[in-house]
Amino acid sequence: FFGFDAMDGDATIAVEWVSQSPGLRCCFLRAQRPGLPALTVLLDCGSWGGCVPYEDRICGQLQSVDLVLISACDLESCGALPRLFNLGLQCPVLVTEPVARLGELNCIRFRLSMTLWKFSTRGSRL
Repeated sequence: FFGFDAMDGDATIAVEWVSQSPGLRCCFLRAQRPGLPALTVLLDCGSWGGCVPYEDRICGQLQSVDLVLISACDLESCGALPRLFNLGLQCPVLVTEPVARLGELNCIRFRLSMTLWKFSTRGSRL
């Protein structure tokens, strides 16, 4: 796909940084093979409640991301993906079909629950 082979001894993969927020999965990986440009992979991009604690750090690197790899359908793995595309992320996303569909449903369910919560608390008075 990008010229890397798991059996190639010349290829190196380095972890650029990992999210420090407990439970949120987000990791920048850089793969390098002699004679080819480096490949930057964003492994997961989780969020809680629409909050992306690593947003400041990731915004400056969105243009350098070559590929997003999503490992699971929970919000802790893929919840920030819509936000990152709104911020300018433009690259392929590698994900299995079941994870893609369930992740999309989880993001929609979260947005609907937040809309209902805001609506229900907007006019209430104690």
